[in-house]
Amino acid sequence: MGESERAATWTIFRRPADADELDIDAAPPWTIAGGRASRPRGPGPARPWPPALAWPPARRRDRSGELVSGRYELLRRIGSGGMAEVYAARFLASRRDVALKLLDPVLVGDLELVSRFRHEFLILSRIHNRHLIRAHDMAVTDDGIPYYTMDLIRGGALDEHLRGGRRLGLAAVIALGRQLCRAVAALHRGGVIHRDLKPANVLLAGGPRVIDARVIDLGIARLTPAYRAETQPYMTPPASRLCTGRGVILGTPGYTPPEAGEGPSGPIHDVFALGVLLYRAATGRMPFAAAHGALEGEAPRRFAELDVPPPPAALEEILLAALAPPRSRIASVDELAGELELAARLLGGDERSGARRRRAGPAADPGRHPRPRGLTPTLRGRQRARPSAQPVPEDPPLE
Repeated sequence: MGESERAATWTIFRRPADADELDIDAAPPWTIAGGRASRPRGPGPARPWPPALAWPPARRRDRSGELVSGRYELLRRIGSGGMAEVYAARFLASRRDVALKLLDPVLVGDLELVSRFRHEFLILSRIHNRHLIRAHDMAVTDDGIPYYTMDLIRGGALDEHLRGGRRLGLAAVIALGRQLCRAVAALHRGGVIHRDLKPANVLLAGGPRVIDARVIDLGIARLTPAYRAETQPYMTPPASRLCTGRGVILGTPGYTPPEAGEGPSGPIHDVFALGVLLYRAATGRMPFAAAHGALEGEAPRRFAELDVPPPPAALEEILLAALAPPRSRIASVDELAGELELAARLLGGDERSGARRRRAGPAADPGRHPRPRGLTPTLRGRQRARPSAQPVPEDPPLE
């Protein structure tokens, strides 16, 4: 993906059978021909990567000014993705402004996509967290197109504030990370793996200066057995449930871990995506040199390799641990949140205190991938020596 997100909002692609199929220097946009995505321009032949089926944002009729179900007036279009578009709308009964997400009409006949759209509404209406967008109502337009309404956030998406290599301040990155961890942890407790965490799917209600994030877009989320147990377990037999086949990857290149497609996505899938997102927010760069994201065995770039002033080493250690191989990656978003909270307390007193490298730990087990951890005891020990360190302020209270 390079330094910006230029791919479709929702892409389904298959892992190449051979690493030689990868065209590391290729850049979007991809074109779809014969079920394969290929690079249409640039030096050399257009080598295919990856075999794909994608829904790039299409040119759709702008429905602004229309009345939906006799209840919602569409004010303006505020977003368009791979399978839906979003409007700012007004609920006529109360004159309250909401966001209305409308499924692409060409996808109405696809039962799997309609089912994913419905489950997205169910997740956002049942799992509540301040930093997770809340859905309110779902219905069908007069011409048979499903839609649902949710909170209208006016601050814009995070990717708008990161374009052109821009980045957030240290306190903002840590606050953003802690808020996103809370939202994603709520999803995981409800049996949902997001699978598409990226700056375009994070809204900032207070803009980049006052971080108040909202996670959106669960159209390709994985629903685990824990979710089924809580939501009508007897209504959907196992044979009829949505399943992602082995070798099929759902997500956005650059934010999808290299092991994706080798089995069911788990919590560490979202940990990796959060690591990429926070790395980009902190540095303005993507962590991996390859345009499409991480390759198996490839290490993320350390801050010293980038042409930007490096954030403190304490934050670097956390992000590298989130981007580590699966066996040595931070295991959960709760653990990631704990690391960020500890770093916030340490760096709150003196941001320069994170510049000193941690001491080398014991020799790594040859049966495990090396993990840049040891962070928690290191930071805890240094925090005990600095009782005056102040934490980053908590989120503002609910209105």
